[in-house]
Amino acid sequence: VSLLHTDIIPTEQDDTNITRVLQTRIYRSSRSPGAFLFDITKCKPAYTDQQCMIELKKQHPKVHACLPLNEGSIRYLEVYVTSTNDTNDIQRNGLIFPDAHIQVLPCKAINDQAKIIKLKLSHLPMFPTDEVLAGLKTSLAVFGLFMGSGYAVIDIQQNSETPDVKYQKLSHQISWMESTTDTFRATWNNMPTWCRYCHQDGHTKFTCDSSKARILCYSCHEQGHRSYECTRRNSTTTPNKKKERKT
Repeated sequence: VSLLHTDIIPTEQDDTNITRVLQTRIYRSSRSPGAFLFDITKCKPAYTDQQCMIELKKQHPKVHACLPLNEGSIRYLEVYVTSTNDTNDIQRNGLIFPDAHIQVLPCKAINDQAKIIKLKLSHLPMFPTDEVLAGLKTSLAVFGLFMGSGYAVIDIQQNSETPDVKYQKLSHQISWMESTTDTFRATWNNMPTWCRYCHQDGHTKFTCDSSKARILCYSCHEQGHRSYECTRRNSTTTPNKKKERKT
């Protein structure tokens, strides 16, 4: 669940007969360029794939190709219509499913070269939603193309059309709108090593100098190392001599 985006836009009244609006958020390439993707997962109880395509053809008769697909538990349509034939504005009006009381708005398929990373964000500033979203777009722009969904989704693939624009390497700790003091944090699948103590890249908490500085040795009572690492432990300890037996 995202605090910035509501995939299903709530209606003003709590009425099951009111049509809800579902914004598709699927980050997949298409078989051919220029496809629109429609998330029909919420419509499945009331519509089969064939019935979904029939509704599509009714509302957008100029669609020339459609393919039902799935990504895990998500079911979606890959739809093709040329801009000259798009008389009903497919991106703005979407696809309405009357029996499910849902209007599905599409998203465009991404290109084959895109490298999509979904970030989980923490320590964001406590600003209003609009300010946070605008700040994220600015703060993440140096790492890739902000695609604005879920927690945060960016495309880190360099754009061949703008070779002068070089993206920075994505890091765990990110500057908030180029500030030198304010930061927020991002995590993602298969990310490089980072420290859970100081939140810097390149090392773990167990090898972190800042983390070690707070460790107390129970042998010499100094900070910076553990008891089993203590160099004084063996040097200050003398073996117990066995007392001679009296005869």
